[in-house]
Formats: sequence, C-alpha cells, structure tokens
Amino acid sequence: MNSRINIILIVWALLFAVSFIHTQLTAPTGDGFTRGMNRTMIFLGWQAAALVTAIVAFAVARRPRNELPRRTRIVASLPLVIHGVSLLVIVGMVVYAVAASG
Repeated sequence: MNSRINIILIVWALLFAVSFIHTQLTAPTGDGFTRGMNRTMIFLGWQAAALVTAIVAFAVARRPRNELPRRTRIVASLPLVIHGVSLLVIVGMVVYAVAASG
C-alpha cells in the first residue's frame, strides 16, 4: 500500500515540475493583450493534472481501514496543501491588484 502512495506522489511531483518547465520552454504566441496566453493555459493544464493526482493521493491515504503510518498520511496530504497555498497566493495577488487599481 505504501508503494502505491509513493508512486502517486512521484507522478504528482513530475506533473508539478513539468508545469513550470513546459511553460518556460513554450514560446509566447498572439498579439497585444493575449500575447503569452498559450503559456498560461499550458501551465494551468499541467497544474490541473497535478491537482487531480494530489486529490487521489489524499483519498488513497485517508481510506477507511487503511493501516498506514501517520507520517505517510501527512506526506500524502502535502501536495493538496501546496495546491491550496498556491491558490491562496493567486487569489491574494488578484485582490491586491484590484484594490491597488481602484
């Protein structure tokens, strides 16, 4: 059972890393305001895949009658926490931008 969670966490880490690497290696397209929007969509797509993997890791670790050590359950919940914190940072930046402009 522990090996399943390890594999899921490795897949999550790869997806999370690829979201940054693929975004940086892609040339921005478009003109004006939409220039570079393709890079944003690539980043969000990989992050969505990583989020789904984080939810699966959390669900597998929290299953009833699961006799995993507490430490493993905590480690399996870290990807979900990382996504939550990144979402809060993005929302905070949007709120700051709106408040500073108006």
